[in-house]
Amino acid sequence: MIRAMFLGKKAYEKSARDGSLEPTIIGANELISAAVRHAAAAHPDLEMAGFAQNHQSHAPVQDRCGVQFWICTRPDLTKALNALALEFTAIIAGLSPQEVLQLDHSATISGAIPAYLGGVSGVVNLSQTIALV
Repeated sequence: MIRAMFLGKKAYEKSARDGSLEPTIIGANELISAAVRHAAAAHPDLEMAGFAQNHQSHAPVQDRCGVQFWICTRPDLTKALNALALEFTAIIAGLSPQEVLQLDHSATISGAIPAYLGGVSGVVNLSQTIALV
């Protein structure tokens, strides 16, 4: 969350202010948003988890704390998250670390990815972590 909403925000806003925000960030965010909308259409619980937000309130994905992170208890959503992570990995492959930071923030403020996951790179890292569990 700190990566997307603090570090990413600083990088994004600095580039936006001085006019150096690369068009690739905007294009990558559009690709990310489209992939997330498609995944959320197939797995509506992703919206309850904060993906593809259209600024409507949803019931939480779980109503009490569990021993594991919520995604680990839902094989269908784990599969959807892993598929998204593969798409995200391809999208960010040619970006610099600074551009990935900017994209993390952009994807979060656009509502595509929930802030608590840390943006695009957070989803990729989470997917890799889940694969290890």
